[in-house]
Amino acid sequence: MSIDMLNKRVPRLALLTVAVSFGLSGCFGDDDDDFTISQPTYSVDIQRTEFGIPHITANDYKSLGYGVGYAFAEDNLCSLAHELVVASGESMRYLGDQGNLANDVFYTWYNSPERRAEFLAAQDPETIDAVTGYAAGYSRYLRDTGAANIDPACANAEWVREITTDDLLTVYGKANLRGGLSNFVGAIAAAAPPAQNVVMGSSRMSSAATNPVAESVPEFDMTTINVLNGGSNAYAFGSDVTGTDKGILYGNPHEPWSGVQRFYEFHLTMPGKLDVMGAAQQGQPFINIGFNKDVAWSHTVSTAKRFTLYQLSLVNGDPMKYNYLNSDGMLEQRDIEEVEVTVKLPDGGERVESLYVSHYGPMLNAKALNGQLPGWGDASNVAYTIRDAASENPRALNQWRSMNMATSVEDLKDRMQNILGLGFVNTIATDRYGKALYADISTVPNVTAEKLATCSANAGPALGALIASNLPALNGSTAACEWGNDADSPQAGIFGGSNLPFLIRDDYVLNSNDSYWLSNADKPLTGFSPLLRRELLPLSEDASPLSPRTRMAFTQIFDRLDNTDGLGGTTFNLDNMQEVVYGNRSYGAELVLDDVLDDCQAAPTLPLTGGGTIDAT
Repeated sequence: MSIDMLNKRVPRLALLTVAVSFGLSGCFGDDDDDFTISQPTYSVDIQRTEFGIPHITANDYKSLGYGVGYAFAEDNLCSLAHELVVASGESMRYLGDQGNLANDVFYTWYNSPERRAEFLAAQDPETIDAVTGYAAGYSRYLRDTGAANIDPACANAEWVREITTDDLLTVYGKANLRGGLSNFVGAIAAAAPPAQNVVMGSSRMSSAATNPVAESVPEFDMTTINVLNGGSNAYAFGSDVTGTDKGILYGNPHEPWSGVQRFYEFHLTMPGKLDVMGAAQQGQPFINIGFNKDVAWSHTVSTAKRFTLYQLSLVNGDPMKYNYLNSDGMLEQRDIEEVEVTVKLPDGGERVESLYVSHYGPMLNAKALNGQLPGWGDASNVAYTIRDAASENPRALNQWRSMNMATSVEDLKDRMQNILGLGFVNTIATDRYGKALYADISTVPNVTAEKLATCSANAGPALGALIASNLPALNGSTAACEWGNDADSPQAGIFGGSNLPFLIRDDYVLNSNDSYWLSNADKPLTGFSPLLRRELLPLSEDASPLSPRTRMAFTQIFDRLDNTDGLGGTTFNLDNMQEVVYGNRSYGAELVLDDVLDDCQAAPTLPLTGGGTIDAT
């Protein structure tokens, strides 16, 4: 085993080269019975440029992943180590006051060995190689550096350890749920039928109302689902507005500076096969947002809903069964399964909790979503459950590996339609041929406007109220309200690529976390499921009000194309694009500031809340 490092200063560039190779073989036994055990060998070159960006070169995917994992561990080991604890459901065991029982119950159940095995089986061989290498590279750095010598934020922490591919699968599983189940963890963990004995540690409780998991349940929040806080911006310009035969991309992803969603920048090269640079979230061996020699792309969080709630009609006298009219017209009584989940505690302790699951997915404590909804099995004799399309999608890693090799925006669009692996984002891209692409080609439940209307009617007022609050909800007592299937979809129950919105233009496309319908002012996209929008109602109307951020984006582009911004010319180039997007313009101020100033001049004496007045001039 050897690591050779070279520090070399060159003009405007600092290089740190780490040539890493690792092999192990051994002979065991007596003179008459020798055998050899061989371990994987990794060979990778890591050069860090002046701002610490790792440029990783290898001849195979295992070594490429090894380099990413090693470099990431050098820079961010504590962050991924912490996320591994949360994703594996061990926060109560290791994180003290940061531990959360509801999270542990949910992620221990969700990231079961069976689900991880299914996820791994769905990966391309090259993806498995890259993930295997990533885990090995991360572990190699920790092993060589020693837990006492890493970032003080987690040095010598009990939960910092070498990792395996299986550990990374828990991180990928959790990340898949960002637009769906992760927003309902509290309501899922707190769900319990009435008058049922639920095992909780060494005691038994007789009512859902005293379920101790509820103590760790946060208030339900729609802001993440509806993309109301934070957000991202991306503009793609084609040859008609760049004045050249090439495109230009502005990507402005709004992710945190630290934690699980922080982006990590790196450059991957596999000579003759792959050459791509950009950023990815932790644990990812492939670029999520970036560019190669032909294509540049960015993502914004999509407004599409990744799930539907289902209202179950319970069997009279048995809150653990529900009525279901199957596709043959036969009435069944289906079981709600109780799943015992063992959560690990400090010092070898354990706690046993229960989750409940219908054939759609986990049950919900509806009152945790809205206090006006009926409780499980109360006088209305209903209960609520959820199905999440992204939780059934194991293709995200394969999708990003494929996108890293795209040769044009047409090719990028085809790769997204064929794999359909993106879980919660729009894609905005341009290419060397001067084309611009907007697409929300991602995992969306196959629920048309007609199905949403039909399957929420005649099932009581609760479903209508849920839809009015932008939570898609269906009647769960009939097969007619199951998700549909498209012939071109790789996953049962989601729209195929031909039923998802995209637009390829020669001028521009944009998105700032608004829905698909207006990514280009001259070419609205219409005729898609309301589940792709932030506002579900009205069901038949694609158009919806644009946010001030989106309106500012359009204004910036229009002002550039007629030189209203005074920057000269009527095209976009890299220099004036930076001036446009860093111009600190405020759409709200541009709408009302002049009127506000006029009012202040006309009536300058204004009252103060605590009494008295102020001269507003």
